[in-house]
Amino acid sequence: MPARSGKSGTVTVGANSIETLNWSLDMECEVSKYGLGGFKRAVAGVIDVKGSFEAVGAPPAVGTAVSLILAEGGTGGKTYSGSAVIKKVSVTVNSDTGEIIKYGVDFEGDGEWTIT
Repeated sequence: MPARSGKSGTVTVGANSIETLNWSLDMECEVSKYGLGGFKRAVAGVIDVKGSFEAVGAPPAVGTAVSLILAEGGTGGKTYSGSAVIKKVSVTVNSDTGEIIKYGVDFEGDGEWTIT
C-alpha cells in the first residue's frame, strides 16, 4: 500500500504537461543499525522516493527525466513535487480500435522532493 495517493497531479516532460488520473507515492528512509549497551540503535540514511501514476495521451519514454507535482486533494491535502526518472510504462489499449485508453507509469525519484 502506498504511503500517499491522490487523483490530481501534473507530470512535465520537457515543455509538455500531462494531467494524471491517479497516482501513488512511497518515501522510504534507509536505516542502518548498530548495537550499543545491549540495545539496537538506528541511524537515518538517504530517502528513496518511488511511485506510479496513470494518465491518458502519449506516454513518456522509459528512461526520461520528468518533473512531478502530485496533489492529495481535499481540504488540507499536501502537494509533493520533485524530479524523477521513468522506470516502466504499461499501456492499456482498446482491443477493438487499438487506441490507447490509458497508461501506467512507474518512476523513481531523482534528488530532493518538496512537501507543501
